[in-house]
Amino acid sequence: MRVGFVSSAIALFVTHLIRHFSTFHPDVEVDLYEMNSHQQLEAIAEGRLDLGFVRMPIQRDQVEIKTVAREPFEAILPVGHPLSRHPTMRPMDFSDETIFMLARDNAPGFHDALLSAFHLNHTVPRRIKYFREFQTAIHLASAGLGIAVVPRYAASIAPQHIARVPLNLGDNYSEIGLAIKDRSVPLIQKACEIIDKLIDDGIPADQNKNLAQTDIKLSPTMRRGQSASYDAAAPWRRIY
Repeated sequence: MRVGFVSSAIALFVTHLIRHFSTFHPDVEVDLYEMNSHQQLEAIAEGRLDLGFVRMPIQRDQVEIKTVAREPFEAILPVGHPLSRHPTMRPMDFSDETIFMLARDNAPGFHDALLSAFHLNHTVPRRIKYFREFQTAIHLASAGLGIAVVPRYAASIAPQHIARVPLNLGDNYSEIGLAIKDRSVPLIQKACEIIDKLIDDGIPADQNKNLAQTDIKLSPTMRRGQSASYDAAAPWRRIY
């Protein structure tokens, strides 16, 4: 089985999926491919990947996508920066700052949604610099070159000498989606069942202590039967 993923989904789902999947299918080899979201959907549509973990919002013809996790944003900045003492930050706090963001070609929907959140708050950062990896933006921010805006789990890889400040963007969150082409394929169906079960059981948000510290939420909006925004029993959404 061929699984694509964005880097921040590794501990969120990929390692759990492999461990549980291997229990049911010990003879099936799982090949992992780190790709950006656009590349994953292209590979799934062309049959080069069986499933992928992508950054939302995103779509591709004849690919089924379901949101499986959401996490708030954090601002990463050096200790000693005047804003590092704030309990939370808002878009207006960035008006005189340089910010580091994920490049649009890595995750167009993610990029556009994040910028839209700033614009809705009538805020335009002084300068925006784009990078392909969250880790690059985080390390540049730690050197005092700007402020990195990243999903909370991505912030967990930050060096110890930096400040992590929750970023209040209202109803805007970073979301991870699970993308497939054909759920009727037995191996893909089993993988989807495992992901549904992980969410029902509260993994990774509640039962993985490392992730619990990052406050990634699958509840109440992501668990079965509690909200229309995530229903593990609901049909998958196919984009035509």
